[in-house]
Amino acid sequence: MAEVEVGRPSAFVLSVLGWQVLVLLAATGAMAGFGRGDAAGLWCGGGILAASLVLQRQALLWILRPGRRRWLAIILLVCRLGLPFAAVWIVLEQGLVGPLSLGLGAATLPLAIVGHACYPLGRSVGSS
Repeated sequence: MAEVEVGRPSAFVLSVLGWQVLVLLAATGAMAGFGRGDAAGLWCGGGILAASLVLQRQALLWILRPGRRRWLAIILLVCRLGLPFAAVWIVLEQGLVGPLSLGLGAATLPLAIVGHACYPLGRSVGSS
């Protein structure tokens, strides 16, 4: 397994986030073409899940790296679980975005992970 520096984004995270931006751009174009939906909600949902992915990666790196304060990683994992729920609740309670657009934006992260699994960005298909 390759050594990963804490605080430095991995190729996996960058590839998944790149795929997520591509999926969000396509969905925003489709929404504009059909004249329905809320682009802000779409990007908000995608951003909330992308931030959750980055927080989870950082917390796991802190837990797995020897000599780190594990309690900080546990606090980060709790924040990773609580912050998306709080952000969604605040956004929906205030009526800032449409709930269906927010849900569609959140669904872009699993699509991005599948896109990364099939066609990783940043390296050629045949290399390992």
